[in-house]
Amino acid sequence: MRESDLALVENAIRLAQELDVRDMRKPFDQRVESLQRSHRVVPPAGGEYRHEKYLRLLLCALYYGPAQDGPTSVNIDEAQDLAVCEYRLLRRALGDSTTLNLYGDTRQLIYGYRGISDWGLLDAIFSPALYHLNENYRNTLEITAWCNNKFGTDTVPVGLKGAEVRRMGAIAAIDELFALRSQFDGIRCAVIYKSGLEGIGALVKERIGRDASIGVIDPKKISVLTVEKTKGLEFDAAVVIESGMSPNELYISATRALDHLIVTRLPKAGIGTVDELAQDTQA
Repeated sequence: MRESDLALVENAIRLAQELDVRDMRKPFDQRVESLQRSHRVVPPAGGEYRHEKYLRLLLCALYYGPAQDGPTSVNIDEAQDLAVCEYRLLRRALGDSTTLNLYGDTRQLIYGYRGISDWGLLDAIFSPALYHLNENYRNTLEITAWCNNKFGTDTVPVGLKGAEVRRMGAIAAIDELFALRSQFDGIRCAVIYKSGLEGIGALVKERIGRDASIGVIDPKKISVLTVEKTKGLEFDAAVVIESGMSPNELYISATRALDHLIVTRLPKAGIGTVDELAQDTQA
């Protein structure tokens, strides 16, 4: 290589070393905003979308390479909810020296647009060692047995004996929650439903009223939550409105109940009269 060419390369390396990835942030953000406008993506109020954080991480990984002094291990809960491409990005950014410990359950995958339905999809990225926890220490024997029968699982129940899982009309189910609250001081109660379910608002107003805590956990009230908001939570008693739920959504909802599980549904045409809600017990 000629001296003039060598000097040019050395100068380019020096400039590249002085350049920080933050110097590319503005044109990068402008490009992301342009793509969002072209696809009519409306930025969320007071925040940013998940994909924007991952794009910035990808930019850093491409520019700097894998972390040289990254953490020795990273623990990821609800691991089934991350997409395969997200795991590829994490491996690229963290490098091979970081151990990824993933904790998840593919039966709790409810997002159709991302997630891991089979842990074998990660074999090409991690060559992972897979360990199965097949004992249930959280739910009562009756709830575990109901889930095994309903979903064809073989989970070993290690909990305490409790109340039988019951199916009843929606109004009767709500009334049963009030009865349990009167019987057991400080009991945590929830009504769990599928996001977008028609009629839930009228049911809450009709039967729960001011005792309802909509979308927020309140141990002094009956928490009324979508399936997504209950992930990672647990309640002493839960009414699960199974209308419209997928098997995975019903599995998540049912296993939120520690001691008392009541399954119900709304009439197919939406909200009905109080009598209809009390009597509707279709399987």
